[in-house]
Amino acid sequence: MIGSFPTTGGSTRVGLWLVPVLLALWTLAGPVSASQAAVRRSSLSLAGVPQHDEVLGSPVAPVTMVYFGDPQCRFCREWHTRVLPTLVRRYVRTGKLQIRWEGFSVIGPDSVTGERFILAAGLQDHLWDVLDDVLANQEEENSGWLGPPLLEQVGASVPGFSVPQAIAAVRSRTVADELSAGERLGRRWRLRGVPSILLGHRKHGLRLLNVNALTPAEFTHPIARLLKGGPRRSGS
Repeated sequence: MIGSFPTTGGSTRVGLWLVPVLLALWTLAGPVSASQAAVRRSSLSLAGVPQHDEVLGSPVAPVTMVYFGDPQCRFCREWHTRVLPTLVRRYVRTGKLQIRWEGFSVIGPDSVTGERFILAAGLQDHLWDVLDDVLANQEEENSGWLGPPLLEQVGASVPGFSVPQAIAAVRSRTVADELSAGERLGRRWRLRGVPSILLGHRKHGLRLLNVNALTPAEFTHPIARLLKGGPRRSGS
């Protein structure tokens, strides 16, 4: 697998021209009913881990990872459950790695809805809390699960997070600009699917990480080599 995993179900890129329509649908969705079932919470604890905007971890960590994902992507959920906990425990909590999330819609218009709310959560420094819980509630692609009701319930379950503030930010120029910036960056790297990972030491810049499987070792080995100052082997 070169750089990224393929999209599923013959998915295609989602145009940002849909944004005004999606925001109108958010308004029409109305408040979340208290009778709706409680959302599932991720088992990963990020308590005590610094978060700022889209970044998880210390802003001065020597190694940077840029993670492109789509909240409807099943491979992204697999990365969160199988790989992220190891990275957080071994490298993020120890100040060696920072991870920046970039939304890269490949599946459908609901992905853009989710990404806007996730980016709005970043303005409150809760992006990774919301992202991880959204993925914990993932259902079939384009089935309608990723909409305002679920997103607002996820937000309400995060301590210290303001759902009304996030809803207002969804419509903001700041969120629109961040969404567009992530899409442009992905196109510049000619990404073909998600999750896609850029990895590098702050002294040497980023490179696209080529992986063969979503296992911790596929990510910990190149991180360890960067921390030791040695070059990454070809294809890793």
